Amino acid sequence: MTAPAPMPYDSQFHDTAQGAIAFLRADSTHDLTRATAIPDPEVAGVWLVDLHVPDPADHDAVEVIVYLKGYPDPWGDLRAHNDFETLWGAP
Repeated sequence: MTAPAPMPYDSQFHDTAQGAIAFLRADSTHDLTRATAIPDPEVAGVWLVDLHVPDPADHDAVEVIVYLKGYPDPWGDLRAHNDFETLWGAP
């Protein structure tokens, strides 16, 4: 029997713009071909991703903060899984 593929929250992604966007692609049905990512200047594995897609309130873009697994948080603890938070209606 074949083991199931890892979920995007459990997979390891590189601490790069492409890695942050790849995590979101693995967990999304949106077209993210125009997405761009900017690293947090102080915390490894944290990225601000601009999806360049309209949000439900018809704002110009939706931004997402991505937290990648395996990189230390501000307190030095390694993140156990990938995560994100959505910033609706970002300027």
